[in-house]
Amino acid sequence: MAGLLVNASNLSRGGSAKALIDKNEKSKQNERQLPILSVECYAGYRADESPKRFFIGTRKIEIVEILDRWLDPDYRYFKVRGSDDGIYILRHDINANYWELTLFDSGSRDETRLSST
Repeated sequence: MAGLLVNASNLSRGGSAKALIDKNEKSKQNERQLPILSVECYAGYRADESPKRFFIGTRKIEIVEILDRWLDPDYRYFKVRGSDDGIYILRHDINANYWELTLFDSGSRDETRLSST
């Protein structure tokens, strides 16, 4: 158990080091099970001009429409509508060439539906 930090206050309230280890291990397992995001792009004057489809694990989502796009010093953002009618915000880390899904709205609840503009 080298490198494990146990909070003594948890132990004094009836907790155990094993419970903390189990909780920590479950957290690590959840992190490992996150679906992988991969993005395919149209090639333009830049290497990756804009996304055309993406995959969450093995699930393929075609991009029907790019609703908005904006730049940050280190990132490019794309607000898109997917073929499943969901609205997604994809973020591309320009320096690391890494994509992240920063927001998803399924559109199944009108009161929380994101604007499509």
